[in-house]
Amino acid sequence: MFTRNLGILTAGEQHRLTQSCVAIAGVGGDGGLVAELLCRMGVGSFRLADPERFEPENLNRQNGSTVATVGRAKVDVITELLTAINPDVRVELFHEGVQPENVDRFVGGADLVIDESEYTMHEIGVCIARAARRVRVPVLTGFNVAFGTIVTSFDPDGLTLEQYLGIPDDAPLDQVAQIEVPLDRWLPRLPSYIDLTVIEAVASGERSAPSVAPGVALAAGAVTSQAFATLCGRGRRVVAPQVLWLDLLSLTFEVLDASAPVRSGHA
Repeated sequence: MFTRNLGILTAGEQHRLTQSCVAIAGVGGDGGLVAELLCRMGVGSFRLADPERFEPENLNRQNGSTVATVGRAKVDVITELLTAINPDVRVELFHEGVQPENVDRFVGGADLVIDESEYTMHEIGVCIARAARRVRVPVLTGFNVAFGTIVTSFDPDGLTLEQYLGIPDDAPLDQVAQIEVPLDRWLPRLPSYIDLTVIEAVASGERSAPSVAPGVALAAGAVTSQAFATLCGRGRRVVAPQVLWLDLLSLTFEVLDASAPVRSGHA
């Protein structure tokens, strides 16, 4: 099934992926495609968490989103896709999404956590990050931005997500939910072709962030590549405060230091 991976992956790396468990929080746009790509690379076990169902607005970009799947739970659709690819894959579902009550079960025993939860609900990401630090599991996160992506990761002994976002490390989750996190904490760069009036509306909560299929595909590919580097220990990893920013419409690639004073801008 995975012989075409060999020559790029070693036999040892392929075995490592087969024995790995990856927990993915959010299987809509980026997360759903990440799950498929990791499954095709040979990852043998998944935990998938997402409380949402597919809606018509997902059709422009989300893996598993079709007219036939509108109204169905995203975790159910993605699980069917994974098992259709590899009938031996093991999948544990969290239909309720990640919550304080189940987060330890979600991250415990996983080799890698991929946080694709809604970045505007940063209390979910903080909840995941804290649980992952307790069991010393790295957290990888990335999301699409127009025709590009932003990717970074958090190691158990490195910069915390709270420090990255400017949130007190010891703030209770209910207080974290009330803290306003500036959009440029998540978006240290924006491509010059983006309509800034739309971004301002996103920042104020007036509308959802725009998203297109090529950006989702690029984000998923970048996250999957970084997942391989993390699980198999080969290649270069992007670890916070470093952030990978890549945009294929403007042909721009940059590894940024998110701790630098200037955190946002057009490029």
